[in-house]
Amino acid sequence: MGGPAGAPNDIGVRLEAMRALDYEFATDHADDGSIDALVGVRVHHGVIDILELYGEDEATATRLPDSEPNIMLARTVLWHTRGTAYEVIDELLSLPDPEAGGGSGSDQRERRVRVHSALRRGRR
Repeated sequence: MGGPAGAPNDIGVRLEAMRALDYEFATDHADDGSIDALVGVRVHHGVIDILELYGEDEATATRLPDSEPNIMLARTVLWHTRGTAYEVIDELLSLPDPEAGGGSGSDQRERRVRVHSALRRGRR
């Protein structure tokens, strides 16, 4: 399994690559204070890319149109995958950017979309 900068099993390298692309991150905490999930969101080119990372062996990623009114209960999903953190992040980072101008007001939405830590496995 290959990864950015030749680091096949380095989650940190992958997350830094995502930060360089302007992903915003938040954590979701369990009642005991431990981290349940790391959530990353990026709004760009008329789409919203979302990573939900639950551990090295469990992650999901989704691409939605930026016109989606509620990203937690999306009606339109353009792309989705699940697998290990390494596989999911690599797939997400390899997605091509949609054509410029394909979104509806993405520049304004980019300022308003924030990562909400209301994601808990099984509580969507």
